[in-house]
Amino acid sequence: MRVPLPSPRNAGLSLLVGAFLGALFTGDSRVAAVLLALAGVGWVWCARSHSENARRPVLFWSVALGLRLAAFVCGPVFSDDVQRYAWEGEVLLAGKSPYAYAPNAPELSELRARSPELAARVNHPDVPAVYPPLTQACGLAAAAVVHAAGAAPGSANVWILRSVFLLGDLGVLFVLLRARHSGRLSAAAPVIWGWCPLVCLEFAGSGHLDSLGILCLLLGLLALESGSGRAAVWSGLGAAIKFLPLCLLPWIGRGSTPRRRMLLVAGALGLLALSYLPFLFLEGSERGLGSGLREYGERWESGSLVYRWVVPRLGSESTRVLLGLAWLGCSTAFVLRRRDAWSGAGAILGTFLVLSPTLHPWYVLWMLPFLAHRPSLAWSWLVASIPLSYWPLDAWKEHGRWIDPAWIWWVIAPMFAVLWIGGRRAEVRA
Repeated sequence: MRVPLPSPRNAGLSLLVGAFLGALFTGDSRVAAVLLALAGVGWVWCARSHSENARRPVLFWSVALGLRLAAFVCGPVFSDDVQRYAWEGEVLLAGKSPYAYAPNAPELSELRARSPELAARVNHPDVPAVYPPLTQACGLAAAAVVHAAGAAPGSANVWILRSVFLLGDLGVLFVLLRARHSGRLSAAAPVIWGWCPLVCLEFAGSGHLDSLGILCLLLGLLALESGSGRAAVWSGLGAAIKFLPLCLLPWIGRGSTPRRRMLLVAGALGLLALSYLPFLFLEGSERGLGSGLREYGERWESGSLVYRWVVPRLGSESTRVLLGLAWLGCSTAFVLRRRDAWSGAGAILGTFLVLSPTLHPWYVLWMLPFLAHRPSLAWSWLVASIPLSYWPLDAWKEHGRWIDPAWIWWVIAPMFAVLWIGGRRAEVRA
């Protein structure tokens, strides 16, 4: 008896679902990294070969919600950032500024005694807060709910925050579906976000704040497309979650009078500035508002694509300055030459990620709204393959040292470069 072979369509979906579930429950970071990358390959396969599944609601939502439910149940195995969000919410509830006091500061000794579970799990306890104010507000809201319920700070805060960021993820999906139905995005847009295994892992699983920032970025891009001044609001609000939506500023108000354009840009920056105002009334006041961010910018390096090859020759400080200037030069060219915000802002953000000293897997998800507008095989490959970066996770948990095997870069970066160059050549010929 002949056994029917699975169709290419079903093979891609089977690879996506099977490899993703295996990665969540394997218990070995090296196996999980490989399985996540295979799930990413299945995702690319699905997005490119049968985007019509987004028009089959039962199948589409079964896969999208099933992957998220599995990741949510599994929990934040691959990252502990959500523990810091929760801790900084407790600091705020105590009337102190997390920008002024690092988690291990003497001034927080009483809070550490009251919340030992959270205090023990905070990463980089010598570094004060980096995340912008609206992210801090999420942590504060979670802390307030936990205390109002009479529960002990700890896992309850984390569950609440992960639920909030999962809602942000689903918000992105609903906006993409609506925009796709109106013809403003590619037919594959819902699959690109809804079935992406890295999206499900990082938001439903790890509870990263970026989902809310990406939602604001997407809403800002759609507002710019329609010429609405609401883009300034979404850019300012998004920047108060994570600074990356500021890439929209050069396109806000284009086509209107210079005065209106200046007012809109000033409004976006004003929203960001106003979000910091409440911290001036906390213990610690304005002290340390930028210290955590400065330390992150000067010291952090992980998973970089370009930085790792330059720093041995120039040193850390010179390399960061050089790559920063290169990014500014490229960004200036994009602003001058590209009238379309989708193309220009995407190029600014993409160049930043490529040149950044730190490229955590969830950072590349900021490019997915641009892929939903115009699919890119190069960026799809990077999203699919970058979970290989989780290979050293178990060793880091055991020994406290994160060491990226050299082969990971060679698997990820050259293919990304080849696909990007091929894509650019195809655009020129077109």
